[in-house]
Amino acid sequence: MDISQQLYNAEQKNLFIEDYIVTTGKSKQCNEIEKRKRAVKFLRGVSSFEYQHNKDFCTFKIGSEEMRSVYVGWLNNCSESTVRIAISILRQYVKWCYKKEIIDYATYASHALISKNSELYIKSDTEMSIPTKITSPVFLAQNISAMENESSVGDDFVFKTENGYFNYLNVLFEDDKYTMPAAVMTLFYYGFSIEEIRSLYRRDVDSSERRIRNVIIENETAMKLIERAKNLDSYVIIKEDGYKRTEYFMDSTRLIRNTSRGCGMVSEDQKIPKEYCHKMRQYQLMASKKLPRNSKYKNIFIKMPTVQKLRDFYKIYRDEQELGIEEVRRRFNNGTYNVQFDFYAYKIMASKARDI
Repeated sequence: MDISQQLYNAEQKNLFIEDYIVTTGKSKQCNEIEKRKRAVKFLRGVSSFEYQHNKDFCTFKIGSEEMRSVYVGWLNNCSESTVRIAISILRQYVKWCYKKEIIDYATYASHALISKNSELYIKSDTEMSIPTKITSPVFLAQNISAMENESSVGDDFVFKTENGYFNYLNVLFEDDKYTMPAAVMTLFYYGFSIEEIRSLYRRDVDSSERRIRNVIIENETAMKLIERAKNLDSYVIIKEDGYKRTEYFMDSTRLIRNTSRGCGMVSEDQKIPKEYCHKMRQYQLMASKKLPRNSKYKNIFIKMPTVQKLRDFYKIYRDEQELGIEEVRRRFNNGTYNVQFDFYAYKIMASKARDI
């Protein structure tokens, strides 16, 4: 009898083990037999808790009673090195379950070994931080409450529509001081690289043709954000005491310009530093703090790698609504979609996408 038949959801676990042996590659220290034994060992380690709660481990949420029992009844009694191996294998199992569509994104993202709010979250199998005492009251309290924290939902938000994204930029960066970050995040959306953004001139923006160089800007709000960057030369800052100060952008022919304060003499061909385009997260945080407390965009943030995928994502998302997910899968498999992400990454984005 296959020893792994003693596992909870044995058939599912067996399929994972076979994939695990293949995908982890060859190792002098660990051959296929040893890999199988190791995977079975740690999957069996959680099996009693799965039977106890009548749930597969892939559905154990951060801060849940199921995970509490795993910490107290098993991991706390293991050495640190054993815990590291257990977490590595079990985390791979949870990721495998998501890739195989056994669990949805919400379940995957809220899992104790996946959620970034968990103290057991690990960026990679070699980079992890394990609490000295996993069952400490502070640790458990953090895990129980973390997924209720709404700010975690907006850490890398995906709007369901293009209009949703540009409405967000328009509101978040309404203050003229954020004119340039709004334009940069628009240019990222339309596929411009950092170097291309730095190299753009104001004359490259053709408002009548709604284009920047050879790129058509279909969205009306997006075009207005770009035109504001093209035409604005200064903005007014009003201090809390009512004092007003005018800030001027650099006297440059470039589209994206920094403020002239502290820049000294600049040429009309002056480019912004590369680092400027890497600060979009910082600008989002600064602008978000100024939003009214009841603003629907409060604490909503988008990472630049996500922004750079959005335009292609929306095209594929529309295909899914019209043609169904299986047709989208087929098009990914046959190379119809010439995009920088795969079907798995698309599914993650689609499951996160929503309107607010």
